[in-house]
Amino acid sequence: MATRIRVVSYNIAKGASLFGTKMRLDGVRLALHTLNADVVCLQEVQNHNTRRSASSSQLDTLATIGLEHSAYGANKHYPHGHHGNAILSKQPITAQHNLDLSVRKVERRGLLHTELMLNNRPLHVLSTHFSLMARDRLEQAKTLTDYIETHIPADAALVLAGDFNDWHRRVDQHLRRSLHPIQEVFDHAHSLPARTFPSVFPVLRLDRIYVRNLMVAHAQVPAGRVWAGHSDHRPIIADLLWS
Repeated sequence: MATRIRVVSYNIAKGASLFGTKMRLDGVRLALHTLNADVVCLQEVQNHNTRRSASSSQLDTLATIGLEHSAYGANKHYPHGHHGNAILSKQPITAQHNLDLSVRKVERRGLLHTELMLNNRPLHVLSTHFSLMARDRLEQAKTLTDYIETHIPADAALVLAGDFNDWHRRVDQHLRRSLHPIQEVFDHAHSLPARTFPSVFPVLRLDRIYVRNLMVAHAQVPAGRVWAGHSDHRPIIADLLWS
């Protein structure tokens, strides 16, 4: 019998409003809880900010939604803290590695790779955030695919999720060529990647969940204006089957 896995990818924009004047992390936490995910891939998690709190981290706050296992990889450091990618999971995380994908100093980006054990089998889950610059995104895509080809067996179950900023789909084309037979879940279910940005009225197809050696049962972006109050992105949800 196939194992069903619900994966969510979500850029939470540091859990704050556009100019950082209002914290929205509690809303993000409660909203994620309603999605009943098994694995959540997050981008722009500000895990340390002494201007707001000297003790608690955003990851600790978000991990209270029932996904008690977590991993974090910092991408950008500054005097009062740092932010990066994170992964929350219902299942134990047995290994993790943070890969620097930065092309230029002013725009720090990364890839967080975790390995989970599910029914005594490894599931590789990666959370990433790509550049706003098209040329940099292609360079990051090449670094990412080289890493996957080197460190993850071709027959292993793989989830690659994140904010790819890939509205022209050039990164998408590279991933499909280099990591065949990888597939993007929303494209598989609906023939095009999901519109996730801006959250108030999604137009751009920026956020993706790619899978390999897993079946796509369903993919969706949650509806409702409530999501516009949590981040400038909407999450993308994938229900997967692993036989």
